[in-house]
Formats: sequence, structure tokens, C-alpha cells
Amino acid sequence: MNRKLQKITSIILVVIMFLSCVPLNGWTTTGLLNFTVKAAEEEKKLQIGNASELVSFAKNVNAGNTYAGYTVVLTANIDMSDVAWSPIGYNFNNYFAGVFDGKNHTISNLNSSISIDAANIINTPYHTIGLFGMCSSATISNIILENTKFSITNSSGYQNDYSSIDGTCVFAGGVCGYAENTTISNVIVSNTTISSYTGAEAGRAYAGGIVGYARNGCNITYCSVESGSVSGKSDSSVADCVAGGIVGEMLNEGSIARCANRAAVDGGHSISAAYTGGICGKASNSSSTLSMIRDCYNTGNVLHTGSWLETGYVGGIIGYSYSTVINCYSAGAVKANTNTVGGSVNVN
Repeated sequence: MNRKLQKITSIILVVIMFLSCVPLNGWTTTGLLNFTVKAAEEEKKLQIGNASELVSFAKNVNAGNTYAGYTVVLTANIDMSDVAWSPIGYNFNNYFAGVFDGKNHTISNLNSSISIDAANIINTPYHTIGLFGMCSSATISNIILENTKFSITNSSGYQNDYSSIDGTCVFAGGVCGYAENTTISNVIVSNTTISSYTGAEAGRAYAGGIVGYARNGCNITYCSVESGSVSGKSDSSVADCVAGGIVGEMLNEGSIARCANRAAVDGGHSISAAYTGGICGKASNSSSTLSMIRDCYNTGNVLHTGSWLETGYVGGIIGYSYSTVINCYSAGAVKANTNTVGGSVNVN
């Protein structure tokens, strides 16, 4: 009996010694830690494969989830025909801050129209329009957008600081209306209609084939607008308007590189300045470091159709440039009823 007990005890000791020497993932302290980290990484990925999932994602962002640290991936082409669309993010409290990778899938038939007037200017949060309304510190890539229509107007008599997203400016972009410190690359927009308009006492109107307003270090690369139209117009007595084939206005150390526009660009103002360009309407900086536009071309017609003659800035590449422009060309017609017209770069 004692021998049997001794034998059992010896076997138990051997097993204990073996387990103490051999790490078992998922059970040792190190294994549990690795498993937890792996699970956390997997939790920070979101896959979207149909219209309802895309709408749900937009609603989550607009409810305050920025998805910072997440990678959002499209797993299939998505047709948004007959689906009501509100852009992903719309102000500085509700914006997208993650990574969105389309994996070269197509989102087609997005259609959204927003109209702001005196009755709803305070209560309506949507002053931006596009696939995304507002992005900050985000990365967006590898998307094809086909047959999109985005229109935003503000006919309100109410006016606030037009540099504020909570004012009465309107921001329209094929990919994003308003982007801050955001990278956008490898995006194709085709057969698009993008328009923004502000009325007599409203703020500035921004329109861009990719981004309406890009500020504070935005980088736009390898993007193209293949066909359609981009329009930014205003009758505001207190603000101007901007329209660009790729970006409406770029502010503070941004860059547009290896991009192409083939869409018509139309800008015009009845009272104040309009900035219109085949690639970018206006580039400006509050620092000594200039924004950069390089290796881009435009073949779309660039028009200034407003009645204000003295301060319309129109160019085949850029209307008003406080930036460095390198190796760019424009082959589209540039027409305007203003005395400030440039074939490629107007005011530099």
C-alpha cells in the first residue's frame, strides 16, 4: 500500500515539474497576456459588407463613437440605391478618427441633400456632406465612389463665425466635407455631382471632389475625380466661397500629390470673392510652411459664373495659391467673367 502511495506521489511530482517547465499558451501568465492582447486587437476591427451595416456605422459615429484606434474594412461592393444617407460624422464632437480601408470596393448611388434655413439652423447639426462629413486624424483609402450626388445649401438669414463648424458655413466633398489632419489616398470618384450654396447672410460655401475643406496637415494622394461636376456658390454678404476639383480649400501645411481631376468645376459669387481651381480652389497658411501641390493634372473645365467681377480667382490648377506648386498641368478650359484668371495658377 505504501509502495503504491509512493508511486502515485512520484508521478504527481513529475507532472508538476513538467508543467512548471513547459509554457502552455492560454494557461500560463504569459500565455494569458498574449491571448488578451490578441483578442483586444481583433476587437478593434470592424467589417462592413452591406448597406445596412454602413448606415449603422454612420449612426454610431454620429452618436459620438470616433472609432479612434479601429480599422474599418469594406468586404464587398455596396449599392446605396434608395437608402437614406447621413454622412459619417458631422462636427467636432461627432467625427471619424479611425482607419477606413475600402479594399478597392465600390460604394455606389449615395444620394444626400441637406437644406438649412432660419427655422432649423440652430437645431440642425448637419453642415457637412459627403461619404464622411467630418474627419479628424483619420486615414481613408482604397475606395471607389460611383454615381454620387451630394448637395448642401444654407439659405438662412442667421450668420455666425464662418470659420466655425457650428456657424453657417457648408462643406461638401465626395469623400469628406471637412477634414482635419487626415490622410486620404487611392480613391476614385466618378459620375459625381457635388454642390454647396450659401444665401445672403450665411457663411462660406466649400466644395471639393474629394474634400471640401482640408486643414492642419491633410494629405491627399493618388486620388482622382473622373467625371461629373463640383460647384461652390454663394450670395452671402459676409463670406466668400471656394470650389476645387480635388479640394475646395486647403489650410495649414497640407499636400495634394499625384491627383487628377476630369470633372467640371464651377464657382461663383454675386457679392464677394470666389476661389475656383481645377485641383484646388484656394490654399492658404497661418505658418511659414507652405502647403504643397505636386504631380497633379486637370482636364476638367473651370468656370466662374458669378456676377461679382473684381475678386474672382480662377485657375486651371488653383485659383488662389499660398502654396508650392510643382510639376502640374491643366488642359481644361478656364473661363470667367473676372479680371483675375490664370491658366494654371492664378494668384501665388
